[in-house]
Amino acid sequence: MKAECDLSGSDLILRTISIEDCNATYVDWLNNPEITGFLVGVRNHVHDLDGVRRFVQSVLESENAILFAIVDRQSNRHIGNIKIGPIDWSNESSHVSLFIGEREFWGKGYASQAISLVVSYGFTKLGLNRLEAGVVDGNSASLKAFLRNGFREEGLMRRAFKWRDDYQDNRWLALLRDEWENLSAPRGA
Repeated sequence: MKAECDLSGSDLILRTISIEDCNATYVDWLNNPEITGFLVGVRNHVHDLDGVRRFVQSVLESENAILFAIVDRQSNRHIGNIKIGPIDWSNESSHVSLFIGEREFWGKGYASQAISLVVSYGFTKLGLNRLEAGVVDGNSASLKAFLRNGFREEGLMRRAFKWRDDYQDNRWLALLRDEWENLSAPRGA
């Protein structure tokens, strides 16, 4: 089912991540609390190159996840990642998560564009019916990017995650294929 692919947007390319993408810069992103402060599964760990390579290799071998490198079209730089997974094939649903590791690309619409490409891929190529995402309170940029792409807030998980000496709420968002098709349909005629 899974094959390497490239998805192309106006400012970026999403390509299946490779082991060659695992380098010191990638490790630095994962160890920088300013970058990972909202990444619940990443932020409480110290990362090294071997661990990053093992993670990427496991996703490459998985039938239930696809990890894309987000690449700036102009500079051809790997600036972050976006993942679909885990995929629940029996229920045709999956989770979407992402981060932009290169700060100079923050606030420029890259996350929103990456989400748009992955949503289209998930619904049209993978045949999914539902995509969902969790956004930790305070991560207004991610929340806006998902909402801009048609995701709707479905719930609030109060004080779901501990970060440093405080608890954070988690907003649960989702987009259904028919909602996306209605958003994507040409207007007027």
